Amino acid sequence: MARVGFRKRYAYRKDATRLKLSTKAAAIVLLVNILLVIMFGSMVLLHFEKHKNPRVNTYGDAVWLTWVTITTVGYGNNYPVTTAGKWTIVVIMVLGVGMLTSYFSLRSAKKVRDVQTKRKGLNVKISSRDHYVVLGWNERAPSLLENLRKLLEPERTAVLLMCDLEEQPFDDDYIFYMRGRPTSERDLKRANVSEARVAILLANDDPETSGSDIDAKTVLTALTIHSLNPAVRMTAEVLESENIHHLELAGVNEVLDSNLVLGSLLARSAKSFGLIGFVTQIMTAEPSEGLTRVQVDDEIAGMPVERREEYLLEELHMLPLALNSHGEIRRYSRDMELTPGDFIVVISRPKTPEP
Repeated sequence: MARVGFRKRYAYRKDATRLKLSTKAAAIVLLVNILLVIMFGSMVLLHFEKHKNPRVNTYGDAVWLTWVTITTVGYGNNYPVTTAGKWTIVVIMVLGVGMLTSYFSLRSAKKVRDVQTKRKGLNVKISSRDHYVVLGWNERAPSLLENLRKLLEPERTAVLLMCDLEEQPFDDDYIFYMRGRPTSERDLKRANVSEARVAILLANDDPETSGSDIDAKTVLTALTIHSLNPAVRMTAEVLESENIHHLELAGVNEVLDSNLVLGSLLARSAKSFGLIGFVTQIMTAEPSEGLTRVQVDDEIAGMPVERREEYLLEELHMLPLALNSHGEIRRYSRDMELTPGDFIVVISRPKTPEP
């Protein structure tokens, strides 16, 4: 079976290469023949028309007449007057128009194939660095990609979507699409994961597969990415809470349990109406607003409490909510001691325009 599989792959590669080369060779041959028709047709035309046609006295005049004939422009300011010259133009028209049309048809067909190949995510290899990679596809992916585009487009950070779908599921020129399996090391290398800044692992929608099996594939993907790029920041989606620990062991920095978060939000909103609208507004705000974080550096850590509050509220226009110190998240308070390396979770609000 392995031998048969190898032969099939070899035959496919051979046919694909032959088709690609034959198309390119045909375009080159047509282009060369067009140039030959123009060059030699103009020489013959000049031989018959020179000294008999005031409009065709130089080789440039003959080339111009040949070119407008082949392109079927026909300005009417230049035309043959001798019988032999007219027959020469007929031959040039028959040969040249057909070859020029065939050449542009080949180029157009190639463009169509390139667009189809791009939509199918085939033969794609990413050379970008410091990019974001989204792996997998589910019903939450369109919203994720739309928000990533809004957040990252101003700084021109590349975003790559890789999943095993036949065609590009998200129509956006800013999002690169590559067809592949997130668990495949070869496909991850094509996505240049070793140079990526962030990897987002989605739980693939598959009604015939259990949540544990889907989470197991996510863990395998995380392990493969971590082996290729230990420094990459990974965020993953989990379907069953007991698998969070496995994802953390696989190197995932943050794990989202959608069922837990959404269930808690629905329960709290049922008791205190308005929470869902508030959270939605924060999470869907413009890139310069909403929920974000501020890294604590030496300057912020060394500020007196009053100066820190003034800096966050008045200068950065940010309302502090929580402090993440060494992985432990606590509600923010003024008397907290900050150390470099911590970060403050804040709500960023738009700056008030100056009068």
